[in-house]
Amino acid sequence: MLHYFPDPYKNETLYSVLARFQYYSANPSMEQTLRDLFDDPTVSSSLFIPTKLNTLVQKLPPNKEYSLENLVYNHTLYPLSHSFFDEASKEKFWLDLSSQKRPYSNTSVQGQELMYCPVCAKMDYENHGEAFFRREHQIKGFTFCCDHYCELLHYPISRNVISGRSYIRFDYDLIHQDSNNSILDFQFEKNLLNIGHSIKYLLNNQISQNDWNNKIQYHLWLIGLTTINGSIKQFELSVAFKEFYTEKNIRLSGFEF
Repeated sequence: MLHYFPDPYKNETLYSVLARFQYYSANPSMEQTLRDLFDDPTVSSSLFIPTKLNTLVQKLPPNKEYSLENLVYNHTLYPLSHSFFDEASKEKFWLDLSSQKRPYSNTSVQGQELMYCPVCAKMDYENHGEAFFRREHQIKGFTFCCDHYCELLHYPISRNVISGRSYIRFDYDLIHQDSNNSILDFQFEKNLLNIGHSIKYLLNNQISQNDWNNKIQYHLWLIGLTTINGSIKQFELSVAFKEFYTEKNIRLSGFEF
């Protein structure tokens, strides 16, 4: 059992929590940290969900009331996939996770590099004495902070230059502490910001695939993008999507269709 484990901050990625554990535990090597956390020095780091997470939950100190579900829903990107999983896929996901198998990793959701908002980082440092990686900033293709209307920045240490079993802690002293970085034109980018608010909603609310499909179907029907029998008008939807979000916003988000 672990005698120490850092309390996760609200919306902090589990990756960031584990990086802070490595730093504050002062272990001489990452292999020792992985043994402490997972009883296995070969577990790879993941921005989505680490293998053997159930082992970590069982090793947490008795005063830490964190369940497997709590960590997954509140500190990983899984909720973005949850809303689009059918019941069979959800059941398999939790079965794999509880049985220590490698969980499903949605690479279409998670980015490859660590991102941060300079304003959020400054606020976190002032409030907590340290900064951390927020999960809403690690979404593939979405490079804006919808709370402060500024572009996200790449953390100066790339995950590509470290071992696949290592974790990078957010060191506030390493970043450019300019809170006025690339402020967005709110009117021009408001659709992207709306997407950001939708992402945060999905991260913090459990919506079933059926409910999500019904919402989409209903709104498409309201604007005339479904046929009388409920089929989606694919071509008309594509045209309307591009007109609404604009080619620039779609390109900035990293999507192509």
